[in-house]
This record gives sequence, C-alpha cells and structure tokens, in this order.
Amino acid sequence: MASVKVAVRVRPFNRREKDLESQCVVRMRGNEVVLDQSNSSLSTSTPRGAHQFQHAFTFDFAYWSHNTTVDEFATQSKVYQDLGTDVVENAFGGYNVCVFAYGQTGSGKTYTMMGSEEEDRGLIPRICKALFDKMNASTAQQSGSTFRTEVSYLEIYNERVKDLLQRDPSHSLRIREHPTTGPYVQNLSRHLVVNYNDILNLMEKGNSIRTTAQTNMNDTSSRSHAIFTITFVNAGFSEGIPHETVSKIHLVDLAGSERADSTGATGQRLKEGAHINKSLVTLGSVISALAEATPGKNRSSTKHIPYRDSVLTWLLKDSLGGNSKTIMIATISPAEVNASETLSTLRYANRAKNIINKPTVNEDPNVKLIRDLRDEIDRLRRGMSLDPETLAVVQKELAAKEAQERTLTEEWTEKWKEAAIILKEQKALALKRTGLGVMLDSDQPHLVGIDEDVLSTGITLYHLKEGETFIGTSLTNPDIALKGACLEDNHCRIVLKNGVATLIPFEDALCMVNASLITSPVKLSQGCVVVLGKTNMFRYNDPKEAASMRKNNDFLNKQGEDLMNRSLLSQSLSDLRNTNRALTTVDGKHHLSEGNIKEIDYKQSVLELISETGVETFPQTSSNEIPDNEIMSAKSNFEFEPKESSSRDQEKLSPSFGANSTGDEVDELYKLICHQKEVIMTCLESDQCDIQNLNDEIVKLKNMQEEYTKLEVSSMKKLWRSVHFTGNRFSDDLFDSFDEKFDALVEQEVDRRLFQDRVLKSTESIARDKELERIKRDQQMLDLQRHHEKEIYLLRKRLHEFQQVNSESPPVTSSQTRLPANISIVQYQLKNGSHVEYKVVIWTPEETWTLERRFRMFRDLHVAMCHKYNALVQGLGFPSRRLFGNTSETVAAERQHQLESYLNALIQKCALQRECPLYNCFSGYRVAFVKFSPFFQPP
Repeated sequence: MASVKVAVRVRPFNRREKDLESQCVVRMRGNEVVLDQSNSSLSTSTPRGAHQFQHAFTFDFAYWSHNTTVDEFATQSKVYQDLGTDVVENAFGGYNVCVFAYGQTGSGKTYTMMGSEEEDRGLIPRICKALFDKMNASTAQQSGSTFRTEVSYLEIYNERVKDLLQRDPSHSLRIREHPTTGPYVQNLSRHLVVNYNDILNLMEKGNSIRTTAQTNMNDTSSRSHAIFTITFVNAGFSEGIPHETVSKIHLVDLAGSERADSTGATGQRLKEGAHINKSLVTLGSVISALAEATPGKNRSSTKHIPYRDSVLTWLLKDSLGGNSKTIMIATISPAEVNASETLSTLRYANRAKNIINKPTVNEDPNVKLIRDLRDEIDRLRRGMSLDPETLAVVQKELAAKEAQERTLTEEWTEKWKEAAIILKEQKALALKRTGLGVMLDSDQPHLVGIDEDVLSTGITLYHLKEGETFIGTSLTNPDIALKGACLEDNHCRIVLKNGVATLIPFEDALCMVNASLITSPVKLSQGCVVVLGKTNMFRYNDPKEAASMRKNNDFLNKQGEDLMNRSLLSQSLSDLRNTNRALTTVDGKHHLSEGNIKEIDYKQSVLELISETGVETFPQTSSNEIPDNEIMSAKSNFEFEPKESSSRDQEKLSPSFGANSTGDEVDELYKLICHQKEVIMTCLESDQCDIQNLNDEIVKLKNMQEEYTKLEVSSMKKLWRSVHFTGNRFSDDLFDSFDEKFDALVEQEVDRRLFQDRVLKSTESIARDKELERIKRDQQMLDLQRHHEKEIYLLRKRLHEFQQVNSESPPVTSSQTRLPANISIVQYQLKNGSHVEYKVVIWTPEETWTLERRFRMFRDLHVAMCHKYNALVQGLGFPSRRLFGNTSETVAAERQHQLESYLNALIQKCALQRECPLYNCFSGYRVAFVKFSPFFQPP
C-alpha cells in the first residue's frame, strides 16, 4: 500500500492582484505551509481573534515559486526532480501512475503540468522526454528489452468526453467499466509513438482544440478537465526468464474551481463553471470518503465511494484508492483577495494525503505463470534424491512442468517477435506528423501509389528489395500484385543493385516513365512517375538520392522546376504541366529579347546557325573556321550606332519588333494564355470540377499556345531579317535555307509525335484485346469448372445409389473422392472496436449457409481438431496470434486469406478419415458439418 503524495506550489502575483495591491498571506517553512491572515486588511471585518486567521498544514513537498530573488525559489526543473523522476521509475517498474494538479482558476495548474517555453517546460513534457531517454539508453546498452508506447488525450467538458486527437472530435464518447482493468473510454483513439517529438506533436494538436475562455480571474482559463494518458509496455528477457509489464501514466490537468462573483461568468461561462464545480465537489467527496476509509479507521460499515457521481472521478477511480501511485499538486495564490479559495485548496490537499492506494505491478499473467513454473521445476529437481518409487513420480511431474513451461515461453517469445517486427516497420516507415498532416517516409527505395479512385482513402507503399522485384497480377504470384486494365500477368520487374533501380518491362507490357512509353530497361530517378497499365500510377522515391540532391543546392535550384513538373498526377495533368513548361520557356525568350543584344557573342551565334541549317556560305578552310575579316565585316553591320536614341534602340529590340502589329498580337495573346492557365487551375482546385469543361479549356489553351508559337517564330524571323544582315552577300541564301530547314524540322517533329501516338494507341489496343481474351478465357474456365463439379456430383450420387442397391460392390475409397464443398470468407468487419468478425460462406451441392465467426472461434476449432486428429491437422498452417494490431486492416486482410485456405484444407484432409462425419458424404451436408464441429452450426 502507498499513500497519495501531496505537493503544494505557490505562484507569483498576477496582474490583477498587483493592481489591487494585495498582500502576501502565505508562508512556507520547509514542507509546512502557513496561511496567515492576521495582518490582512480583510481580517478587520471579522471580530474573531487573530489566532483564528492562522492555518498551518504539512505536506510531502512545498514549493515556493512566488519570489525569484530568494534561494528557496522552486523552478520547473526542481518540481520535476522531486516528482517527475519517481513517475518514470515507477512506469519502468510496471506500476500505474497518476499526477493531477488541483487549485482555483488562475493558480498555475496548467503552467505546472504543461509549462510554456522550452526552458519552462512542465511536468508532462519532461516526464515524456525522460521516458524516451531511458528507453533509448536501455536499447543502446542492448539490455534485450522491447518497448511500446501509446498515448491518448481527452477532455471532459460539461460532463461529456471529447477525444482531442481525433480528426473530427465530438463530445459523444461513452465510458465503460471493465471488471478487471477498470473504467475506460469507448472508441478513444490510441496513437503509437516512437520518439519524444511524436508526443510533443500530439500534445500540441490536442492543446490547440482544448476548450479555453477568458474570465476576470484568468485570460486563458481552462474550461475543461484534460487527461493525457501514456500506455507503456516493457518486455524482454532477464537471466533467461521473460518479463512483461504494462503501466499507465495518467497526467491530469484539472479546470480550476471558481466563484461566479469573482470570475464574472455569465451565460455559457456560468454553465461551464457549474459543471466544473460539480465534478470538483464530487472529487472532494471521493477524497473525503477515501480518507475516512483508511485502514486505521473503524470499518464496521463499508462506506460508499461516489465515483460515478461525475465523469472525472469515474475515470480516476483506479488513481484514487485503487491500483496506482498517485501524486497531487495543489496550486495556490498567495494574495489576500484569494485567501478563502487558498484555504479551501489546502484543506482539500490535506484530506487527500490520507488516501491509501493499493499499487501492484501489472505483469502479464503468462509471464508470471512461467516464472512460477521455473520455481516449481527447481524445487522438483532439488527433491530428486528420493527413493526410486517417489523418484519416478517426481520425474514424470518434472517432465510435464518443463513441457508446459517450454510451450508458454515459446508462445510468449513468438508474440513479442511479431510485436518487434511491427515496431520495426513502424520506425522504418517513419510516420511523422507535420502540423495537422502526417508525413510518410522510408529509408529504403520504394514506390508510392498515386490512386485516382475517389473511394480510396489510404496510401499504398511498396518497398523494393535488393535484387529483383517482380510486378504483375495475382495469377503469377509476383512480389507486387496489381489489378487494372492493360496489366499483364508478368508485367515488369525492377532490379535494385547498389542503390540503383532499373525498370525492365516484359514483352507487350504497357509501361510509362514520366509520360514516356518505354520498351527497354530504364533507370529510375528520384521523383519519377511510373505508370503500369492504364490505372496503376506510382511515384518512385530514393531517400539517398533525395538527400544527395538536397545537399547540392546548385543542382536543386537548376532542376527544382523540372522535378516539380515530373510529379505528374494523371495524363491530362501531365499535358497541362508540359504546357506550363513550354509557356515558361517562351516567357524566358520573351524577356531575353529585351536585354542588350550587343553583348551576345556574335561569332558563336553565326557558327551555331550555320551548323544547324547546314548552309555553307563561306569557303571551307582546313580548320573549318570563318575568316576573321568576314566576321568583323558582319559584326560591324550587326552593331548599332551608339549615338541613336534610346527610344530607337527599344524599337529595334523589343518583342514588338518595330511598328509591325505582330508584337502587339504576341503581347495580347500572352496575356490571354496566362488568363487561360488561371481558369484551368481554378477548375482543378474546385471540388465540383466538370471533366468535359476541363478538357475543353485545356484544348483551348493548346490552340492558343500553338498560335503563340507561330507568332513567336514569325517575329524572330522578321527580327533576323530586319537587322544586321541586310546588304550582306550571304544573308538571302542563309535565310532561305534557314526557312527550309526550320519547316523541315517542324514537319519532322509533327511526324514523330503522330508516330508516337499511333504506337501508343496500337499498344493500348493490343493490351486491351489481350485483357478481353484473358477475361473471356477465365470465364470459360470458370464455367467449365462448375460444369465439371456438377458432373462429379451427379456421378457420385449415382455411385452412392448403386452401392446401396448392390452392397457387394466395392466402395469407392476416400482417397479417390474429394468432398464437394467449398468454404469462402467473403468479408470481415470490426465489431465494437474490440474484435474482427469474419463472414464465412459454406457451399455444398445441396445448400449454402453463412456464419459470422471471430478469430478466437477459429483458434478454438484448430485446437479441437489438433486434439482429435493430431499430426494430420497440425501441419495445415494456422495463423499465429498477434500481440498488437489484431483489429488493424492489414492483419484482418491477411488473416482472411489464411483462414479461408485453412478451412478448405481442414475439411478435405479430415474427409479422408473414416472416423470423420464428412467421410464419403453425398447428402445431408449441413448435418455432417455440424457433427464434424459446432463451429459450422448455422445461426
């Protein structure tokens, strides 16, 4: 047994008390707290003696945080060293712990529990950090322990419970009471955390939606009670013996007691205050009842403890007089204007220190049984030096105990191995909460699914293993099984070698990387988009390559836009992004032409132009260079006269290219294109975007771009013709050849794109035809299988009738027949948030019936069959038990297929045994199944 530890903390004067020039009426001597009103100006209104205005109380801890100039000033760190370290030690020891702060509104409860800045952190964040620091230290020492930590956060507002960590919290949660573990909140979310930052993020999220309001006593008064719960599991081996403890740490921030005349509360604030005071009065009644029920008191009649009179006391039932080590922190104001509330709080705390709790180590019962068996085995071994008759009995008992101990240890070890794998995967996926969002990251190369299905609400992530990863349909049992149109059974493979991933498509497989059709091996780079078939789209992520790119700032600046453009979401969006990139390029040319064209290296421009057009104007020299005198002559014609006015320069160099109206058309069209882009992006961001309108707008944008490109080319030609080369002996031939070359290049590009479209459509058509053929073939196989089963059934029925007529005929052995029944698990459903029920459909030639069974019933069936048929059933591969995640979507889906395979294998195996009710069963299937096991009893 252990009594409740009580600490009292005095805060500094607040602004209101300073404005009222209140006196300090609280003193501390060691752990003694004295409330002295003898010299208070308020005491003169009462005719009683001064000695009645002094009240002294002794507590476990007393903290003077009123004046920072004295040596006894208690910091946040001091409070944690005295109280928080015990919380961490008890949690590792397997005890439940509760810390709650009580006091009037504005007395410093939330500051003590939560704190403010980094250096002024409160008890809750300091306890959480110390908890993870100790876990990390234990892991670094390779102590063999495994830890699992979950948190939940709730508030009690107006006697209703609200989950502060839910995406859409509501005050509709109900409280239930388990006969063993005590009260709990039904459907309260529990979040797995792997480091201290995860807890901080969840705490900040909960605090951001907690109910607060301004009153006369406090600008940010808490209008609700908040309970932050940490569930901490510690398991491992110590000297060859397993150990597993579960502790719950309840960190409670209570709303302050208040008086309506002091707080100035009206309306909703007054209603909130009434509910707050009701729960606190009930808490006081519980504390008083528990204090009177201490072991030293007369217990002739059992006193009723009113736990259920309020939601707060019901949830804290174990923390007050139950299985918990509890710490109460009473926060008080030193001001004389709050003397009555301070006295009430001190009396409250003085009663609480008389409460006796009964904390026990929360140890796994199987682990305790294993330890007891070890002790019993040691005792039996010590007693083996007996007479021969007794020795035989002892040896038999010893063998049974050792077998039982070995089985329990193996089951416990298997359970924690699975838990360790789950925790490892959780850390590998690195689920990080960023604000209100969650960031999914991994340290291995992987594919992230980009699902266009509006009904999809999750994210699919496929890790790529070292070596080959095969992708296809489920028919070929690949590493990654996909579904969708134009998907081959063996579609492609990804080879990961030395951190480099290469996608290799199989023959006739439709594969695209960054919107480009591929038929040969392609190296995957960070951020590229992979499309397999027509409906499966993924983004490839390589964490190492991404980290290298982040370090190289120059490369990131140059390629940032391209990386963004390569993050395609669909084929239509990819066209839009390509359009935007083309507009960006044209816009760059538009601004480049406004620069000073005199600074261009003319010699290099002429060489590039001649090289591209293939025109040989100058006589060839041995070095393939243009004579310097010709270049200088052309350059002299190219340069402007320096004395020309700036307006004339601008007229020559602007995109308008002189008085020609083409420049105005280009500018006007450019503005229209920008406006059209905004229209399309607005349509994309809208929740009610019409696909047909969106496609029309995109087509309109493409037409405008084509017109803009034509005007741009025409303007550039006019610029080249109008300046610099006029009068030169090679200008006409040069530009005639340039026009021809440019037109040829345009035609070649158009032909290339048309050819690529034809190839893509042809590939899609071939893939579509193959898909239809495969579906047709599967349907034919299914029809053939059903027809075949029907014929077998009729043959068996005739054979059975023939056996009844002619009993001398040799019966058909069970090895020659197969039970004409099939079992399917068509779906599963989470029931009451506690377990998963599977819908089992049993098909026989006579009838079909449906069952709903939970996993425990499947396991009971397996145990019963093992006892009855021994080795025949033990090798069928029943799904193993899980310590955590039994109600998760992943585990339920995995078990659905495993249990279906197990049931079908079970009935076919057992139907071959003569003692089985299913042996040579040709009619009355339902009765035979029920005789085989009550598991198959229909509802």
